[in-house]
Amino acid sequence: MVSHTAGFDDLVISSEKQFRIKLEYIYNNPVKAGLVTTAVDYPYSIARNWVGEGKGLVEIDKDFGWLKEY
Repeated sequence: MVSHTAGFDDLVISSEKQFRIKLEYIYNNPVKAGLVTTAVDYPYSIARNWVGEGKGLVEIDKDFGWLKEY
């Protein structure tokens, strides 16, 4: 049996604008939780990769090379 939790729906991201909105939401979760002052301060965030302030703990593909496979 598969259960559904309210507020947790699948979402297909279909535009760059929508992608950026979702990234911003994810990055700001530690800030909203009061864990850090800014998203780049959270050690497990890749926010610093995106804003050019160095590398985070997770390597990212900013050129979306994986999309070229599809």
